[in-house]
Amino acid sequence: MLKKGVLAIAILVLTLGFIAFPAAAEWPRKPVKIMIPWPAGNDPSTMVATAMAPHMSNELGVPVKVVNKPGGGAVLATNELAKSRPDGYTLGLISIGPMITQVIRGKTPYKNQDLRPLGLIWSSPFTLACRADAPFNNLKELSEYGKNHNLRLAHWVWVQCRP
Repeated sequence: MLKKGVLAIAILVLTLGFIAFPAAAEWPRKPVKIMIPWPAGNDPSTMVATAMAPHMSNELGVPVKVVNKPGGGAVLATNELAKSRPDGYTLGLISIGPMITQVIRGKTPYKNQDLRPLGLIWSSPFTLACRADAPFNNLKELSEYGKNHNLRLAHWVWVQCRP
């Protein structure tokens, strides 16, 4: 069901693009590349791009290739996208981190102005969770607990909630 929704949105975005920009009717003449800043595997970006690519290819009449280019906290692929020619042949399925957060932190060779979001492809809610027997039940209690204990928080890794 998720794949059908993602594919419908991708086809809608492409169709609206052709209606809104008739001068671009000559595009594409060669393969289109979708950059993914994470390793190939089970990450959502790769799964969504891989599901979209054959449908985009059928609609556009040219190959659409998904290219995983991990490294630098997603900055390597995002920088390649920022430095690519603005001709529509290099696109990126990139999360907010490398597009905004890394830039604000001064961790990128590119600026926010070097990238343009074309549309939201999917939304994935995340939940902050911990073990059921942890001594806190909400963010306020977690904050208080963290002030008084050796609490470690991390991103994309398993960290035990209780020492």
